[in-house]
Amino acid sequence: MQKLQVLSASSLSEVIEQLVCFRLSGILTLWWAAETHQDEASILVEAGQPLRIRWGSYEGDVNEHLLQQLNLWGEIHFVFRLREPLRQLPSPSQLSHEEQARSPAPVTQPLPELDSSLRRNRPARAQLPPDAKGKGRTQSTPLPRVGHTPPSPARRQSSSAPALTIPTLTEKARGYPMMNVPRYDRTIFLLIDGRRTIADLSRLTRRSLSAVCTSLSRLREQQLVEVPAW
Repeated sequence: MQKLQVLSASSLSEVIEQLVCFRLSGILTLWWAAETHQDEASILVEAGQPLRIRWGSYEGDVNEHLLQQLNLWGEIHFVFRLREPLRQLPSPSQLSHEEQARSPAPVTQPLPELDSSLRRNRPARAQLPPDAKGKGRTQSTPLPRVGHTPPSPARRQSSSAPALTIPTLTEKARGYPMMNVPRYDRTIFLLIDGRRTIADLSRLTRRSLSAVCTSLSRLREQQLVEVPAW
């Protein structure tokens, strides 16, 4: 099991601000920067909102008084165990609509046969001579769309390569002050765990791949992350 990265922030309110902004869910464990886990608090966060807390002998719902007390600690160290949001099951009404959509179409009645008098007056089908069969037939080829060039396999492979790249934190990033990380890049910095790809970071933060790569470039210039093949 991979060890979680210990981060620091100027106060608890700064961390909660980032969690609310990006609606993250998980367990936030924090302690006073001047101590070493002697006074530790764990907060259950759901979609950016603190719900329950365990601090000392107290375990229950989060209230404003407790958050203010923890915010008075000032600079803190913390780790955040991110939990993937659970997919909600569809309601029974949605399931019934989907089943109706997948049900086969009703069977129609066959057409009645033609009357014998109409069948006799129907014109005969023209017959081609044996040597003319197959002549003059050309296989139709769909025309390419105007201005459309199909991508080559090499180009498709290169476009998907950055999305599958896994960034990792450097030794310098361990205990690096959160206040020194640019505000827009802090969430990317928090989510890097050595297993998530750039595509995972894009999905979790709801940012485009180019925006995530730009944040990773800035973190790389600060020698906080390493990105293979960059």
